[in-house]
Parts: sequence; C-alpha cells; structure tokens
Amino acid sequence: MRRGFWIIVVAVAMSASGVSAQAPAGMYAQAPGEGILNAVSYRPLPTGEMIRVQALDNSDDNLTLVEEVKKALATRGYGLAEDGRMILTVETHNEIGAWSTTDRRHVIEFQTQTNSHTSDSEVKLNLFNSNSGGLLNKGSGGTTIVTPSQYVVEISVEDATNGKQLWQAWATARFGQSDRLDLMRSMIPVLSDALGKTIPRETFQLR
Repeated sequence: MRRGFWIIVVAVAMSASGVSAQAPAGMYAQAPGEGILNAVSYRPLPTGEMIRVQALDNSDDNLTLVEEVKKALATRGYGLAEDGRMILTVETHNEIGAWSTTDRRHVIEFQTQTNSHTSDSEVKLNLFNSNSGGLLNKGSGGTTIVTPSQYVVEISVEDATNGKQLWQAWATARFGQSDRLDLMRSMIPVLSDALGKTIPRETFQLR
C-alpha cells in the first residue's frame, strides 16, 4: 500500500510585520475611545424602594466600582440602604477575543513518497502564492483579529422579596484604551443612567 506525506520546512520565518494586528475598517463594532452599552428591563423597578449595592466578588476592583456605583446612584436621586429591597450587583470580567490564522509564508517544500520498494524525495521552490506567500511575495497569510479582547462591567438588579430579576445591563470596552480600572470606572455613569431602561446596543464615549 502506497503512502505519501508532506514535510513542510518554513524557510522564511514570519516577522512581526507579517502578522496583521489591525482589522479592516468597520470590523469592530466600537471605535477607539468608545464603549458599548446594552440594558434589558425585565420588570418595572418598585417605586420609592431603597437599593442595596454589592459586588459579585470582593476583589479590590469590584469594591472600588461598588463605591462608584453608590456615588452615581446617589447623585441621580436613588436611595441607598444596606437592607434595601432592590439588590444591585456589580460584576466584572474580561472577554478574550478571537483570531483567524491563515497559512504562513514558506519558500521550500520537501515532498517524500514511500512505498514498499522505494522512498523518493523531491524539493519544490515556492515562487509565488497569493495566500501564504513565496519567494517573490509576502502573501496575505498571518493572524488577523476577528473580535477584540474587552473588559465587561455588568450590573443586575433583583427583588430581595421574591428573588426575581428586575433589570440587567452590561458595558464593554476594548483592551488597551486606558488603565483597566479607569476604563471600567468610566462605564459606571452610563450604566447608572440606564437603570430600569431597555437599551439595545448603544455606543458611548469613554471618559
């Protein structure tokens, strides 16, 4: 039974300039300096009820954001209490983006074919390949960012009397636009303005 297999030798290594770190214009849903807000109201917020603000976990960043939320809500006229009927929970996490990788540039290919009687090898010179590149061109291969990595701040409100979720909102912003904590703090005002509302995908300026 005849078997064939390919052994590819990369003769030209991809340099840093050969990897695309930029996506085509318009691929990202948000421009630099912008965030994206989504909010969903499941039930009307009880009128005149106090709000209890807490963090999903007691990391330093989350505790800082809890204080930011308290300040923002107080400024907007909401009442706060440790035993408030409405429980507002702050959560933060990172979402790692996705990459698409195409063939890397190579110039020389070794082909070996083996059967029960002989083993033959040959060398091929790759002069031009529009995708992976060859001796005469760099090609379009490499790594392209499909979706960026981003920070997420999520706030939800539930009714302490029955455990039903009343409202939920989340804001996102791409990595690298600012210090992580400063970036998340800049999302708090827009999240606080959205309390109780339904907002399908709205961009906002990061402060």
